[in-house]
Amino acid sequence: MSPPTAAAPTSAPAPALAKAVARGSPWWAAWADLIRFRPSAAVQNGVKSRSSSWYIHKLEDAWGDINIDLYPVVVSSLPPSVSAEDLLEHIRTNINDFVDPSYSHFYPYDERYPPPSFGDKARWLSSGPESAVISISMRMVRTWPGSDPTYYFRPDRGSVVCAQHEPNFWIFSTIYTDEDWGHPVSGNRQFGFIQDPNNGSFIFFTRGADRATSMIDDFPLTPVFTFADWLWKSFQQRLVNYVNGNGGSASSSSPISERVFWPAVKVVAWHPTVQWI
Repeated sequence: MSPPTAAAPTSAPAPALAKAVARGSPWWAAWADLIRFRPSAAVQNGVKSRSSSWYIHKLEDAWGDINIDLYPVVVSSLPPSVSAEDLLEHIRTNINDFVDPSYSHFYPYDERYPPPSFGDKARWLSSGPESAVISISMRMVRTWPGSDPTYYFRPDRGSVVCAQHEPNFWIFSTIYTDEDWGHPVSGNRQFGFIQDPNNGSFIFFTRGADRATSMIDDFPLTPVFTFADWLWKSFQQRLVNYVNGNGGSASSSSPISERVFWPAVKVVAWHPTVQWI
């Protein structure tokens, strides 16, 4: 892959990337906070306490180019009596309503793999979800002769930990667990919103900075980033449908999904301030 250019994609929403293009920075500098992000010591210890084999995937130990993506939805008016913070919390606690079930399903880890000794479901549904672990079933619909058309073929699965939660965003970091094993990508994904200072509208989004966890995950015949692109485009559409169906007004903006030369990104944007434990 050729080294990235300094120009931002023309489809990038200006409010989200304005700082990135200042002073000629490469467009992907807008993801620097996510690229360098590491979970806090408390979250790291919480993961490690589950089992001696559990750990958080390290972006720097992954394979190949880094995936840089953004899937924005412009909410020009929120549903009545709903704040932006309320809407984001509704998305988080009902996340399966906002993705196509043909592609993925999210389970609190102890709901999928009982007993619920770590309280993942209760923590995830609370106002303080940090350290909750979520198991993701990555799947596709397959219709076999005589079968239920909603039969799901599961090509992979993986787990994430809620590594940070604030009123305007949360971050998932990918992890290794005993039951789901390694997640196919290593890195971080943020869900959140920003407000456009020019017109007061809100931009809700998910954005990611991650790399293939293993050489197999990076193999062209295992297109993990293609599957992710389908999933997060479905997130855009379902969020638009939800807002418009509940008295608000929303539309999706063009997404960004690019693979960028990791050594260049590492030099420019990867400067972690949290140490691995």
